[in-house]
Amino acid sequence: MWQAVATQAEGREDMPKPVAKSIALVLAFGVAAILTGLAYWEPAGTGPEAQPPQEPATARPEAKGLGEPLPGAPPIDPELGAELATKWEERDPDYEPRTRHLRPDGSPKYINRLFLESSPYLLQHAHNPVDWYPWGDEAFEVARRSGRPVVLSVGYSTCHWCHVMEEESFDDEEIARYLNENYIIIKSTGKSARMWTPST
Repeated sequence: MWQAVATQAEGREDMPKPVAKSIALVLAFGVAAILTGLAYWEPAGTGPEAQPPQEPATARPEAKGLGEPLPGAPPIDPELGAELATKWEERDPDYEPRTRHLRPDGSPKYINRLFLESSPYLLQHAHNPVDWYPWGDEAFEVARRSGRPVVLSVGYSTCHWCHVMEEESFDDEEIARYLNENYIIIKSTGKSARMWTPST
């Protein structure tokens, strides 16, 4: 089944070729799974037309190291922005962003929710241009409200193929834009997924 989906993704003309190849790679290696349904999914009345209008984008203050908006992602929530700014100011003096997307002063061009996590694996992805969510209720609630499917990427810090996937896909701005515009993207260590149960 996954091979058929991967072949279909590569053959789509409306999708950039690198995006199609990355989606095929995700499916072929099983690094990520696209979840098209949840046990408590309620698609009726949850599509984009049913969503309240978005608030204006909140600036990511460059002086605080928050960089640029994630490509194709919705505006940053002010509360999240404040948390990221605080964490950035409190970072270790020897902190080095793990990304190829750096500004001239060495600060990261992008920062996402994973910067607030404690897992070394999740922190490795904190400066991808992907609008990552950690595994938990928030991500699935956003998916339910928006009517978008979930892309789940599970890995660990010493996994070779996880690093290949990051370099070839998750750190690519064009692929990140496509993912951010069409999915709710979750990054998990696997352990957190096994320990989590959805709230009712």
